[in-house]
Amino acid sequence: MIRPDLEIVKILKEACSKIGVKPFIGSVWDTDAIYREMRGRIEKLQAQGVLGVEMESSATFTVAKFRGIKAASLLVVSDSLANFKWELYFLNDGYLKSHLETSSKIILEALKVLARDDDVTND
Repeated sequence: MIRPDLEIVKILKEACSKIGVKPFIGSVWDTDAIYREMRGRIEKLQAQGVLGVEMESSATFTVAKFRGIKAASLLVVSDSLANFKWELYFLNDGYLKSHLETSSKIILEALKVLARDDDVTND
C-alpha cells in the first residue's frame, strides 16, 4: 500500500487548523476505472473507513517514493456517492469558488509552516 508522507500530512493538518478548516484525513480508493463505483464496492469501502475515490494520488505517491521526495494530497470533494445518490457539486460555481479559495488558503498556510520549519532547522 502506498501512502503520503506523514510530515506533509501533519503540515496540511496544521494549515487547516490555522484557517479554521476541519480536515478529513484517511484512506482514499485510487482507481482509473472511473464510473465503476458499484454499490457493493462502495459499502465495503465505507465499512473500511475509506473517505473517497480519486485517480491521481497513488501515482503521485509512487513517483515521490521512487524519487525519494515527500508528497501528500489535498483533495476537494467534487461529487458524492456516499448516500448512494450521485450528488454533483463540480458544476456549482459557488461551491467551486468557495472550495478553490479555501484550498489556496490551506496551501499558502502550509507553505508558511514549511518556511517556518525550514528557518528553525537552518538556525
